[in-house]
Amino acid sequence: MLRKVAVLVCALLGLSLSAFAQDTVKKQITEDFKDIDRRILDMARDWAADKYDYKLKPEMRSFGAVLVHIVSGNVYAAKKGRGENVKWDELDPAKYPDKASVLALLEKSITDSEAVLAGLPA
Repeated sequence: MLRKVAVLVCALLGLSLSAFAQDTVKKQITEDFKDIDRRILDMARDWAADKYDYKLKPEMRSFGAVLVHIVSGNVYAAKKGRGENVKWDELDPAKYPDKASVLALLEKSITDSEAVLAGLPA
């Protein structure tokens, strides 16, 4: 009888630890994404508006275009997280010509992607 109780306790403990581990993994991933989003958003806010079109080399993306590229990834991930059948659609940086428009787009994409992430099961 004692052996059965011990096995049952171990099984219940294992199930509770498994649920705890899943919750901890989801929490860590969510916190990591939020940290990255915060850092990118801080950088976007701090970058001078007149430098958003700066490129290291002519063949490279500007700072603003890199942010729009990041937004494209956020949009893709949010749609995929909602279960939509998606393909990568790169947003056109020319449609976001200044700091204010890029920043608004970035903030919206972060809000949307974090809402989807929060709604995913553990």
